[in-house]
Amino acid sequence: MYELIMFIHIVGVAVSFISLAVVCQQKSSENQKVMMIASFCGLISIVGYLFEIQARNVDEMLVTVQFGYIGKCYILVLMIIFTRNYCRVKLPAIIIKGIFVFNTFILLTIMTCKYHKFYYKEYHISNKGLFPHFVTQNGIGYYLYMFVTYSSVFYYCIVLIKQIRESESAEQKRLYLLLVAVILPAATMILFITGFADGVDLTPIGIIASCIILLIDVFKLGLLDTMDVAKDSIIDQTLEGVLVVDSDQNLLYINPMANKVAEQLREVYGITDFSSWIFSKSSNQFVFEVNNHQYETKIYPLVDANRSKGYIAWIYDRSFIDKYEEGFLL
Repeated sequence: MYELIMFIHIVGVAVSFISLAVVCQQKSSENQKVMMIASFCGLISIVGYLFEIQARNVDEMLVTVQFGYIGKCYILVLMIIFTRNYCRVKLPAIIIKGIFVFNTFILLTIMTCKYHKFYYKEYHISNKGLFPHFVTQNGIGYYLYMFVTYSSVFYYCIVLIKQIRESESAEQKRLYLLLVAVILPAATMILFITGFADGVDLTPIGIIASCIILLIDVFKLGLLDTMDVAKDSIIDQTLEGVLVVDSDQNLLYINPMANKVAEQLREVYGITDFSSWIFSKSSNQFVFEVNNHQYETKIYPLVDANRSKGYIAWIYDRSFIDKYEEGFLL
């Protein structure tokens, strides 16, 4: 049985690493970054328990438990942040920050548990059960952590169930998998706490299962693509022209409206390289006219971490705006 559990966790490390790699390869967004950190925390948790079941004295086991908690303390709060963003739930930032600070405090008490009895009153190795394992007598910090954890799980489930009822079928599949991805670790943790697992902490196995589910949700159902598709759709359908170039002024993107203006300039003035013509201007704001339409252009730098990534140009049809303003004044 020991060899089987070892094998499951070795496979789990590989699965969680693949899950992390898949998330890292998705288009960069706030949700992608949150999911990436959550996947990394899951990997830490699984690796920690893999080390724990190989430890042979109480000090080694304590270090592995502490290492695993580096991941465990933040997985849930990251998933709540992801769900809040994804489902557009108005959860006050102070609650998220409060949970984060509390979990960080709990992590510090775990890391210093040799010097107090707040989280663990006592701990030792037990040779009962399937193999030698870490046994603790828990303090008030442990029960506070469990209360906050399961309260957060309850909230997470309520939000997702409500969102599932209001969503279409394709979106429902994504949300169902998100729901199961959190329920599984919570359920396996209960099995461990109640002693049902005979000393084996099943929580990492629940996390492994969650990694597989999230892998399917991201890779097959496009969990992280939804917002990107929405943003692309908004830019594609806007009445303004949009061009994006990199720092070397190579064209990266042009929306249909900008393409329409480019075709008019090519037909009327013979301008074949619309992008170079726009970004070669000495001013970041100018107006040009073609086919009795006045277009106002504004160019903005794209900056990330104080580094220039390129430029974006917005092209507004002044003729349309002027007609609207005249109609409004009348």
